[in-house]
Amino acid sequence: MARRIGLDGASWVVLVGLGLTSALYYWAGIQDEERELDAFRHHTRLHGISLQRRLDRSLELMQTVPAAFSVKPDLTEAEFVRFVRLAKIANAAVQWAPRVTEEERARFEAAAKASGHPSYQIREARGAGLFVPAAVRATYLPVRYCEPPNKEIVGFDLWSEDSRRAAIEQSRDQGKTLVTGRFELIESQRPVTAIAVYQPVYAVGQPQSSESQRREAFRGVVSSVWVPAQLVREGLAEVDLEHLDVSLTDRSATSEDERVLYESALGASIGVDVAPISARMPIRVGDRQWQVAFAPRPSFARLSPSYRFHLALGGFGVTLVVALAFAVWRGRRVIQRATHALDQLGQYEILEEIGRGGMGVVYKARHATLRRATAVKLLSLPSERLQERFEREALVTSRLRHPNTVAVYDYGRTPDGSLYYAMELISGISLSALVRRYGPLPPARAVHLLKQIAGSLGEAHAAGLVHRDIKPGNVMLQNKGGEPDFVTVLDFGLVRDLTGKVTLSGRDAPVGTPEYMAPEQIRDDIVTPQADLYALGALAYYLLTGTPPFHAPTAVEVCMGHLNHTPEPPSKRLGQPLPEALEQLVLSLLAKDPNHRPGSAREVVSLLEQLPGVPVWSRAEAERWWQAQSQAHVGEAPLGALDDAQVPDTWVDGPDDDRVEGESTSDGERRTITVDFSSRG
Repeated sequence: MARRIGLDGASWVVLVGLGLTSALYYWAGIQDEERELDAFRHHTRLHGISLQRRLDRSLELMQTVPAAFSVKPDLTEAEFVRFVRLAKIANAAVQWAPRVTEEERARFEAAAKASGHPSYQIREARGAGLFVPAAVRATYLPVRYCEPPNKEIVGFDLWSEDSRRAAIEQSRDQGKTLVTGRFELIESQRPVTAIAVYQPVYAVGQPQSSESQRREAFRGVVSSVWVPAQLVREGLAEVDLEHLDVSLTDRSATSEDERVLYESALGASIGVDVAPISARMPIRVGDRQWQVAFAPRPSFARLSPSYRFHLALGGFGVTLVVALAFAVWRGRRVIQRATHALDQLGQYEILEEIGRGGMGVVYKARHATLRRATAVKLLSLPSERLQERFEREALVTSRLRHPNTVAVYDYGRTPDGSLYYAMELISGISLSALVRRYGPLPPARAVHLLKQIAGSLGEAHAAGLVHRDIKPGNVMLQNKGGEPDFVTVLDFGLVRDLTGKVTLSGRDAPVGTPEYMAPEQIRDDIVTPQADLYALGALAYYLLTGTPPFHAPTAVEVCMGHLNHTPEPPSKRLGQPLPEALEQLVLSLLAKDPNHRPGSAREVVSLLEQLPGVPVWSRAEAERWWQAQSQAHVGEAPLGALDDAQVPDTWVDGPDDDRVEGESTSDGERRTITVDFSSRG
């Protein structure tokens, strides 16, 4: 047929190619528009995430300010300013307003004048920028400290305005941070939209369980004034706003007049709604729901390239396909070589990845000769410090032989120099997952598990090692070798070697998980095996009640609980009686003074074995429980050696008693907060 009409094979290719190119050109035009819309939404979503993170950071840092008053109730103005500056609370005016009664008013004003504010008096507003002495009331809430300094607002009684008073009372009664709707700054001569964040401060040591107790313990409020225009400009500092319409609205507002918080240009919020291309992203700020919206202006540059004109070049298109096919072929060769290199770690054949943490990746493997299932941990961040910590972790763990301690089989390097070590593969469930899934344990079973954990710690302590990160996530429960409810203690990556004064965390400062850290560990005192016993007590509390002894929104507040408060009895937390001897043992392990805790882990084992009123958790009961759980529910869990990935918050104390540092990774970013009272002002 081709010869009959005078066309050869090449001509047919050209004709078919031109027809396909025309069809693809039309299809590519539709795809170009869809890609442009997707690219714009993705582009602006990143901007929205950046703004959300900045707001989250500002709110999180704001919530740490009351901790300064918990540490030092008589905080001076200089110390307050230093704390705010070190915490880097940006784009906000942070204020401290204590509660003052009418009987205290004269003394309070005199003290403020003597401390550097000669004209200080409690005032209230009478219009924009006009302040007069506050009318006589039973109580006041005057601004005492302000950073950055603002002489116009100092002395202003926050309770003199009904809207502010209602918001502060709600925050006080609920005991949580409250974000208000929009309002106009009273000290400004022109309209400036702002919002306020209120964080109540309570007297240290007073009960705060009920609303009436919180009202009685209320000392004052830390407030932060945010200007949405500044928040958007700083949060979107890398965005060229000249080519975008941006609006920030409060979806929680009760009226349309209060909804708009920011517009890049007059009417931008309406323009975004009617624009043919737009993107919106919800933003959560406290209990309020905001929304940031974007729309491109005519001058906005395309984010997605157009492919329709490339398809029109038939020859170039063929070349591109050939090049792409070659690239794919080459890429597959590279991947195959990399996979082959990974499949052989010494004598271990890699089967699959089963876990990933801050320091390493854990693979399920099989010994090439023994055919034994093994877990292999491979260092993924080969810095010099992490290599040293990784090697010490393997060496220290290999010294331990207790049956309830994870066993290390081998240690070595891959052909490309990467470090790895092999250990037993554990098929079971962590104690944290066990309690989350099945609830608090009966006392008999909890005692059975605690004896095994204490036995593992007893061997480590006798060898001069302190684990420093005993927690439910680092203890696995399995049906091992026909032994049901068999415990294995994991993750010796933070262990301290008391014989050589070596810290495997890479720094000579205490680290751990806030909910299970001993007071001396938080204060940076000398850490002894007693710190592990405190963590064991916190773990026992968790097993019996389903919650740790102290739990709060921030690591700072959790640590303050360990330092200053006595945990309520487990039976009260659980809401039902527990054996008295067991409860007393748990509370003695949680004693603030290490000398008031049991003398050793082995003594704890002995005490657990002699507890009156606690039945024995029999082998038959354990076997029945394991038989009732299918393998699909329990699953195969890789050792707990995933390091930082299993630590939601890490608290670190500084080198002296006047300096406290905290790190948090709750949102994926590591943040550091420092409170320094070493310079008394």
